[in-house]
Amino acid sequence: MIAHDVHTYISARSVGLRFSGRALHYIQDLLTPYHLKPIPEWYWVPRLFRLREVSNTIYTYHLRFEGYTGYHLWHGSDNYIRCIESSRPHAIVNLRRDLMKTSRRVRTLFYKIFRECRVFWGEWHSKTPMQPHREWIERHELPKQLNLLIYRWLHLLSRFIKGYIMMHVIPHLQEGVLCE
Repeated sequence: MIAHDVHTYISARSVGLRFSGRALHYIQDLLTPYHLKPIPEWYWVPRLFRLREVSNTIYTYHLRFEGYTGYHLWHGSDNYIRCIESSRPHAIVNLRRDLMKTSRRVRTLFYKIFRECRVFWGEWHSKTPMQPHREWIERHELPKQLNLLIYRWLHLLSRFIKGYIMMHVIPHLQEGVLCE
């Protein structure tokens, strides 16, 4: 009987934590530049009838931006990690309103990120999209301005995620709500 109760407790707790993790992933997606807005209007409007070119550009910039950022986070880049560690939790009062406000700030950053990606990666991939490869990432340093924009984005994202955890996950863990 005791083993069954422990199993039920662990299962219920893991389900609650799994859904909390999924919510965090959705928030992260909503605050990721190429998920929030894949391409600025100033870029796609003049290319309205060249859909493949626009699609290849979105694909390439998106994967390279996330691949580069993810690689450096995974491998513990000091500057990237410092942006996350140094951020203080955002005081979330109203989840929807605060998420919209933060997403507008990320969208503003995105326009600048897109311009820097365009300067760095150019337009050569408009015919054939290119994914980042580990060897390429290890050999190439992003321009300083693009790295600074990534730092600002990581700081905004981590502030919001930390705020969400503080306001919506930890209190439920302490109360046992995720365990019932």
